[in-house]
Amino acid sequence: MIEHARMEATVDDMERALDALVGEIVKRKETLLPDSAEALNQALYARSGPAFTRFKVAVDLIASSPIDGALRLAVREIGVELFRALQNPQKLMRVARSVCSHDEANWSRRMTIIDAAWEGIGSDANGYWG
Repeated sequence: MIEHARMEATVDDMERALDALVGEIVKRKETLLPDSAEALNQALYARSGPAFTRFKVAVDLIASSPIDGALRLAVREIGVELFRALQNPQKLMRVARSVCSHDEANWSRRMTIIDAAWEGIGSDANGYWG
């Protein structure tokens, strides 16, 4: 029997997936009805009381807007894996800028999505995103 090694996603694979996710988030945000947009904003930004963990915020967002929440959680997971591969926040920034440049008209929207999702990714030894 032939043994096959596991193949990890490459940085290029992750960049393509990140581009697709961020593009879908931007597209969905543009087509949200006012009530849905308000619910999404409430889940993302309207917090009071004790600070929530990132996972709690993701769970709340998924509960109020499942597709948007899942897309944003996937953006974070790709960021974690990119950092694991690149070990450098500056290299992460290069990937983020490249992804944002795929849609110049929505460059800042795309970067805002990535920036929010990647907050705190990194390590003491190599630095953190943001």
